[in-house]
Amino acid sequence: MSDPKPHKTWAQMTKEEKREISFRAMSGEKVQLYTQGYVWGGWDGETPFCEIPFPIRIRPKPKRGKVILYGSLSGAYFNSVSELDTHRITFDTLDGKLPVGTYINENGDIVKIDEMKR
Repeated sequence: MSDPKPHKTWAQMTKEEKREISFRAMSGEKVQLYTQGYVWGGWDGETPFCEIPFPIRIRPKPKRGKVILYGSLSGAYFNSVSELDTHRITFDTLDGKLPVGTYINENGDIVKIDEMKR
């Protein structure tokens, strides 16, 4: 997920930015640090922000979406509908990814979603 706001260390922030980070952290939002591994990691919840040399941000809310596929058991499924389609499958997405897992409906039918590593 791209993050449009530039991120600053605590020392680089204005008083208003520090106040916002502090308030949102105290309100239960997750704080993240841009660490030496060049990834956003979690804050330990104890180290004072003024002692952290890395950029700090509040973790962005995940982007929710939906994927709808149309098709039939005798053919493939696509993201556009045709007159031969007999079924529609709708998946929610989180940050552009399908929710990996096993799902069981009220009749005991199982749908399994696996991520394929390439």
